[in-house]
Amino acid sequence: MGVLAVLRTVVFSGKESIENRNTGTPFSTWVNGHQTLVFVFLAYSLSWSVFIGLAVFRVDSPLVMLGVYGPSLAAILLSGYLVGWQGIRNLLVRITIWRVGLRWYAILLFGFVAIEIAGYGFYRLSGGAALSITVPTLASLLPVLLIQVLVPGFGEEFGWRGFVLPRLQARWSPVIASVVLSLIHLFWHFPTYWLGIGTHNVPLVLMIAWIVPFTILYTWIYNNTQGSILIAVLYHALFGVTLSFMPFLPSESVVPITPTLIGTFTFTSVFGPYLAVTALFWVVAIVVAVATRGRLGYVDRLDPVAACLPRRRPSQTPCYCAHHARPRAGHHRRSKVS
Repeated sequence: MGVLAVLRTVVFSGKESIENRNTGTPFSTWVNGHQTLVFVFLAYSLSWSVFIGLAVFRVDSPLVMLGVYGPSLAAILLSGYLVGWQGIRNLLVRITIWRVGLRWYAILLFGFVAIEIAGYGFYRLSGGAALSITVPTLASLLPVLLIQVLVPGFGEEFGWRGFVLPRLQARWSPVIASVVLSLIHLFWHFPTYWLGIGTHNVPLVLMIAWIVPFTILYTWIYNNTQGSILIAVLYHALFGVTLSFMPFLPSESVVPITPTLIGTFTFTSVFGPYLAVTALFWVVAIVVAVATRGRLGYVDRLDPVAACLPRRRPSQTPCYCAHHARPRAGHHRRSKVS
């Protein structure tokens, strides 16, 4: 099934449901059956109202950070509507899941750097010009990490990975779910082209090429870390940190973030490092997808929310949405191929 067909089904299908305390009216029934669509509407509305307002009035303000919180705020509001305070608690408590194995922290700390260094190496071997790579100090990285955790990390990940991904994976294969989520996430950034901040300063088509494998790897890590939102936040934040010292994006003095990038389809040499790193992301994502047989570590059991959603086959996990903050010990079984 093509991606457009999948997106059309996500938008118009009424087969999503969850253990819901609000089932007494036609509206609440509709919301319950269209959770992904309602979330996207809320997240985009909350964020775009800020982004577009600042762009229209040409205000350069830290208020833009309020718009970044749209996805997480939408997830909290919708979780509360669907399940009540327990639903909000079930969502927020997943930030406390940190015992996920040292190898996943190692992947977070060194994975991006390895891919970017390898991509830069291929770029140089192909005749690309040398880039100015700075060796960061801990003192210079900590402020960047803090901002990345508090703003895009907390602002987005309760929504993208905490709310949407479990619902997409309950309905589609993890790879297709990742592709759909990558496009939802990408086009949420659309108004930032008019703000001049908050997105990659490359043509939109190149960003699409990058964000799909990036999200596939994101899903793989999420699925293997018990659906931890903390790990999702760190994944998002640490990638932002690597951008501060691995300049595979062109200089904004050469390629500013403007709406012209949306319709740009010609690629000059300044995009060479980005193309090389994107290619490496694709290689790693394909290797992971093949090694896990497309499951990306998903075994129909990771999220207490996902256990309440319909699947192509019955779930082995009891539904904990309205009664438990987290699944009880013993329900997080590992896949043979993770």
